[in-house]
Amino acid sequence: QSCWGNFKTKVSGVLDASELAPLFRLRGSVIPKAMCWAVPSGGLSIALQYAFAVLEVDEMTESWSRVSQVWSSFTFILGVLIVFRTNQAYARFWEGATLLQQVRGEWYNASSS
Repeated sequence: QSCWGNFKTKVSGVLDASELAPLFRLRGSVIPKAMCWAVPSGGLSIALQYAFAVLEVDEMTESWSRVSQVWSSFTFILGVLIVFRTNQAYARFWEGATLLQQVRGEWYNASSS
């Protein structure tokens, strides 16, 4: 089946069950592993929010601004590192693709002469 086989259905917005089935498949999915981290973190954050609301923690607002500055710095450094690693991976990919094209050209030249 070609890419354009279901063009009419995709344009009209009508999907059948066979097209949606891969979205709800857990086998081979990262969702269960992500939930192992997300559910406890979410539960902890809800518990902390509730505890702060019950205890009425207002005297800690000055220290929260310090925590906010540390968090902003951490987020900035993490963002820079992610961009750096992504750019390195992109450069490695294109270097490999270029070398592969060179090898392909060499083999073509060798086989055609």
